[in-house]
Amino acid sequence: MYPGAAPFLVVALFVVFGCARQHSSLFPFVDVADGAADEDATNDAAPARDGAADGTDGAPGDAPPEAPSPDTNAPEDAPDTGPLPEDTPDAGTCPAGSAPCADGCRDLQSDRSHCGRCGQACSVTEACVSGGCVSSCLAGQVDCGGRCVDARTDPLHCGMCGRACPAGMGCVRGRCEGTCESPLRVCGGSCLDVSSDPLNCGGCDTVCLTGPEAMPVCASGVCGLTCSVGFGNCDGVATNGCEVRLTSDLHCGACGRACPVGQACRMGACARTCAPTETLCGAVCVNTLGDLANCGACGRACTPGQVCAAGSCVAPSAPMDFQVSSLGVGGCRTIDHVGSTGDDRGGIAVSDTSVFYTGDLVTARFDLEPLGGAMSLGRQVDGLVSDLQSGKVYSLGTSATDPVGSTGGSVTHLLELDGRSGAMTSRSVTLSQAVMLSYGRAGVFAGYGRLVLLDGSAAWAVDTTTGLVTSLGAMAIPPHQGCENWAFWGVAEFSAGATSVVYVRDATSVVRARVPEGTVTVLGTFTNLADMCSIAVSPSQGRWYFHHEGASQFGGSDETLGWCPATTLPSFRVCPPGQTVCDGGCVDVGSHPAHCSGCGRACGAGATCVAGSCVTVALRRYVAETAPSAFVDACAAPGRLTYLPLVDDSFATTPLPFEFHFWGERIAAGASVNLCSNGWLGLDGMPNASLSGTLPSPVTPNSVVAVHWGDLLTNGVGLCVALVGSAPSRRWVVEWQSTRNYSTRTGDMTFEAILHEGTNVVEFQYALMSGALSRTAGLENAAGTDGIGACGGSACSPGSFTGVRFRPAL
Repeated sequence: MYPGAAPFLVVALFVVFGCARQHSSLFPFVDVADGAADEDATNDAAPARDGAADGTDGAPGDAPPEAPSPDTNAPEDAPDTGPLPEDTPDAGTCPAGSAPCADGCRDLQSDRSHCGRCGQACSVTEACVSGGCVSSCLAGQVDCGGRCVDARTDPLHCGMCGRACPAGMGCVRGRCEGTCESPLRVCGGSCLDVSSDPLNCGGCDTVCLTGPEAMPVCASGVCGLTCSVGFGNCDGVATNGCEVRLTSDLHCGACGRACPVGQACRMGACARTCAPTETLCGAVCVNTLGDLANCGACGRACTPGQVCAAGSCVAPSAPMDFQVSSLGVGGCRTIDHVGSTGDDRGGIAVSDTSVFYTGDLVTARFDLEPLGGAMSLGRQVDGLVSDLQSGKVYSLGTSATDPVGSTGGSVTHLLELDGRSGAMTSRSVTLSQAVMLSYGRAGVFAGYGRLVLLDGSAAWAVDTTTGLVTSLGAMAIPPHQGCENWAFWGVAEFSAGATSVVYVRDATSVVRARVPEGTVTVLGTFTNLADMCSIAVSPSQGRWYFHHEGASQFGGSDETLGWCPATTLPSFRVCPPGQTVCDGGCVDVGSHPAHCSGCGRACGAGATCVAGSCVTVALRRYVAETAPSAFVDACAAPGRLTYLPLVDDSFATTPLPFEFHFWGERIAAGASVNLCSNGWLGLDGMPNASLSGTLPSPVTPNSVVAVHWGDLLTNGVGLCVALVGSAPSRRWVVEWQSTRNYSTRTGDMTFEAILHEGTNVVEFQYALMSGALSRTAGLENAAGTDGIGACGGSACSPGSFTGVRFRPAL
């Protein structure tokens, strides 16, 4: 070391130490105590020299000049201001917080040109904060070469500085991806239209959500929904989807579109629908068994003076006989109706489709089968009565427009009600003379083409077609169970020129009283009828209907409406084409083993009925034939069970309720049956959820009953299973309600399989089949070696309201 070098070195180290503390990112910190000063840092810190004081140029070998002594009064971390020009202000002349620099007094804590020391400038993307240069880029930006960029979208700095995307690609979320032509946008590496894509609606990964029976849609970048066929978003809320079926009378085809009184919703349109016992003649449903203008067929009118009886025009002087032969007590149905009518009052009547009852609040109508579907008439009808021949329902009237009230009155008219809804029509029948019916001294009896009225002292017959009133003679009111209304209700009989009335005498008997003599015979003996006072019969249904309060032998607990089987002579039960009434039920005498070729002609053990003949050969094949539309709503049947709601490709098992022969093989009652959500049954009971197949095929599943076999989604109800009818002619019904196609999430398809006891017939019934695709339909035997299609081939798309019947054959 040269003489005098030590003081110079101390000054140099002091300058380095001070700068290192101010710009640690540029000058590494030196711990003097450890003697680890960086040689390059020391040399950089020494001030430049223009020449030596002694005239030398400072070349190597020359002795360095003596370094000035440091100012011992300066603070340790005082900044190095560097050499100053002659006009540089003295430190003493700069205000507090600033330092003298070549261009004046500067705040070394915040000046971007003199940040930390004079002459040290920050870059264009930096700011001077507390004497240090820090980035001034906005949030989400980075400093790349002195420029603030968004590395998430900048194609020259994609994900990091300097990473440029290749030609033809853009930067999306920090990744180089393909570019798209307007109005498309890159989302997940694909060009998508965010104005219409429900998974990227208005922006990438913005997913439109909704609820059941709805598909999300995107329009102009805004999320919305579209409903499945037959459903509506009536509350305007997307999260619960399309919550309303548009097949109800309140929402028919559209939200809030209510059907008017007298119409019902059918396939999304308000229309008058015909009951099984009615025929559509033009735009009107009529019962051709008793309609004067359509007697036996549409347009076949009876001549003046005639009446229509059982579909034939006859003179009113020759009315048909009618008699109730039995009132059954088994296989009955009851419901509580207090919520629909209020407390009991009295008055009952049946049409071909409905039963009407009057309570203290209102009169209501109910479906004949199944008993239910209550609908208020909005008023009380205190004079209910019906014509069992035509199926028409009337209110006794005191004028052409005024119904009789709760205290009776002078009856001058029969005011016709709509047989389905109970709405008052403009039609009426004028009586040939008035009949005065007083409170507590009146009986009202519905008959076949005629009524019988008791006024307390005499009996009167009323022809419901002509209004002719005929006196039947003097007759007192017989002992009977009274109603809480002004009269009591029963049935009128006409047989062999004699007239009788049937009514409830007391809690254990229904009797027949001859008119006008009053001779009484017991029609039925019971253990407990409670306070029953109103009864009616439906010849077309083969039932008698009743009301009572509290419990009876038929059930009930409060206000009870019910029915039990009944037979009439002759029977006027209306059966589907090809069937006959036997034991009060409709049977096919060509195939029923208990009624083979005729009622009561049963085949022996081991034999079955084929084409009206008893045979002992096993029927190992089927023939397919078109069946009339006769859908049985299993979901509304009493005692129905439900399976597989809201599922895809699922199965459940359930027991077969009666013995059944399938392709000649006996399946015992109680055997397990496989139910599949995809529109088929497996009668071998093997669990399986196959979503497709052909018939026949040895590949499982086998013993298949394929109604509409394809990949389906069930609704919130799923499959409904019900047993209807009475042995030995019961029907086992499996209904798939409102299914949808899995592939499209669309469609509204309701269909069912019906297994017939005794005949071993398998029937397919299709209700609404909106959006149906071509699916496998038919039967297959247990080995998968034989099968038969429902429509000529293995697959088809069935139409709405159609039917197919598979009949065993040799």
